[in-house]
Amino acid sequence: MNDKQRYVVIGAAVAVALTTLFPPFHIALRAGMFTNMGYHFLFSPPQRSDDYVGSVTVELLLIEWAAIALVSGALWWLFKDKS
Repeated sequence: MNDKQRYVVIGAAVAVALTTLFPPFHIALRAGMFTNMGYHFLFSPPQRSDDYVGSVTVELLLIEWAAIALVSGALWWLFKDKS
């Protein structure tokens, strides 16, 4: 692994750590309705009132991780040694 590939791996690890610390949240309302609450710190979820506390939107978080893996994998392959 060369230096450029090492930077790609470090960047991917930092991106995964940041998306884990600041995940997307939603709140489940009545009748199966959901409302997006944006991105917040993991240990401080958003609240609409005392009755509605946000929960992590796991599907969107997994999509973010997959996008990070695809982009960093493509960059890692692009920066491989030509010899």
